[in-house]
Amino acid sequence: MPENRLKKAEKLNRESLKTVMGGHTCPNNLYHITWNGYHGCCIQVPEGNPCNSTLCLIPVEMCDSGIN
Repeated sequence: MPENRLKKAEKLNRESLKTVMGGHTCPNNLYHITWNGYHGCCIQVPEGNPCNSTLCLIPVEMCDSGIN
């Protein structure tokens, strides 16, 4: 019986596998970036610090210096 269920299963593509396995993916045509241990998405790959760019969707903590 279990083998019948697997016949209809589809193979996951790489992007779907990243999402299922907890990978970091960006919507549409955005570029995935990492900085300071955090992940973000940018319209174009920034040169240097992404915190100086207005073309990125990034968490506030990514640009935090650790001094509050």
